[in-house]
Amino acid sequence: MDNLNDSVGGANLFGGSNYSFVPDRFCCQNKAIFFNRGYLQMPSGVYLSGDFSMTAWIYVKSYVIWEKIFYFGNGVNNDSVVFQLYQNTSQIGLTVFNSTSPSNFFAPNSSVIQLNQWYHVAVTLKGTLASIYVNGQFVINGTSKIPRNIVRTTNCIGKSCLEDYTRSAIAIYDELKLYKGALSLNDIKNEYNIGSYNGIIKIFNLKIYFFLNIYIIIRNDK
Repeated sequence: MDNLNDSVGGANLFGGSNYSFVPDRFCCQNKAIFFNRGYLQMPSGVYLSGDFSMTAWIYVKSYVIWEKIFYFGNGVNNDSVVFQLYQNTSQIGLTVFNSTSPSNFFAPNSSVIQLNQWYHVAVTLKGTLASIYVNGQFVINGTSKIPRNIVRTTNCIGKSCLEDYTRSAIAIYDELKLYKGALSLNDIKNEYNIGSYNGIIKIFNLKIYFFLNIYIIIRNDK
C-alpha cells in the first residue's frame, strides 16, 4: 500500500484527507495507511452483488464514533453496506441496507479490538448469513439483508463519505480486501496466518525444518 492503486480491479483510491503512508506491522516503510481523522474515497461501481467478503489489518489508535473500515452506499442509509466499529467502542460490526431497510449485528464484548495492537478482521456474507472473524477465529454470525446489485456512488475507507471529520478514523489500515463470494473459515485462517508474525515464523521454521531434514538425509546417504 505504498500508493493508492488497486492492483486487481483498477478501482484506485482518490480524494480524501488527513492520511499518510506509514510502516506496516513488519516495519516495512510506507506499506500501510495512517488515517488521522482521515479517509479515502473509492470510485463509483458495482462492488457488491450477493455473497461477499471483506478483510483488513487494522491498528486502532483511538476509538471513533462509528469508525468505518469499508463504506459503500448511495447517500445516507441508502443501500449502504458498512464494515465498522460499533459506536465508539471496540466491537466489530456489519450493517447492510437493502434500499433503506437495515440489518446489523456486532461482535460481542468478549471479542474486542484493543488500542495500539494489530488485528486481522473479516466479515463474510453467504446468502443471508453474515459472519465476523477476528485474528482468524470465528466470533459471531447472524442474519443479514442481501445487498442489491447496483452501482454505489459514495464509497469510502475510514468513514462514511457523508459524515463530518469527527467520525473519521484514527487508525492504521493495511491489506484492505474485498472479495466476491464468501470466504470459508479455512480461507480466513490462511489470510490471518500468512499475514501475521506467527504465520511468518511458522513458515520460516518449516523451511528450516525441511532444510535440516534434507541435509540429514543427504549426510546419511553419504
